[in-house]
Amino acid sequence: MSDHIHHVPGRLRVRNPALKNNAGQFKSVEESLAGMSGIQALQLNSLTGSIVVNYDIHHIDGAAIPMRLKEHRHVDRHLEMNEPLPVPEGWSWGDFAVNAGQIVGKAVLGTLLEQAFLRSATALVSAIL
Repeated sequence: MSDHIHHVPGRLRVRNPALKNNAGQFKSVEESLAGMSGIQALQLNSLTGSIVVNYDIHHIDGAAIPMRLKEHRHVDRHLEMNEPLPVPEGWSWGDFAVNAGQIVGKAVLGTLLEQAFLRSATALVSAIL
């Protein structure tokens, strides 16, 4: 059996079928991670065997969390972890999100203005004819 980890900076999700419907194991996971500095929130789902950890990227390295889970034997030793998305040099995830939002906003605004202009031009031509 192997576990799967999905990781983006600030959020880590671990799925382990062995944790399904195992309340005692989840209590132990909660106790193991609760003492780590930088962990902001834990969401445990015993129906799916899923652990979601939200953490502060400035206080804890995301790799430390699965290591803690391995040390306490909450995850299988055959851990599969995806690589986090790269962030351009000198940027933070916040900068990345702001820039992406600005690009999307400009595209939406451009499309709206284009549609308004086309409708205005159509109305003008109709009025002249």
